Amino acid sequence: MTNYNTAPDPGLEELISRCFRGGELLRRELRLTEGQAAYVAGHYAAQVIPLGEHWYEITFQEAFYHGFN
Repeated sequence: MTNYNTAPDPGLEELISRCFRGGELLRRELRLTEGQAAYVAGHYAAQVIPLGEHWYEITFQEAFYHGFN
């Protein structure tokens, strides 16, 4: 059984921070492993949608409040 309570790799938190620029961007498509995607879905207020071939659309909850969905 995989434990998704800890980040699957030490650079994931940094990647999310860098890609979403501290909240300036609310939606991105990222190439992640299944474990990374599960971690993001479980630890952030974000919707994680698989797009295929390890690509995921990540939309932070604030995007829904600002009409970006």
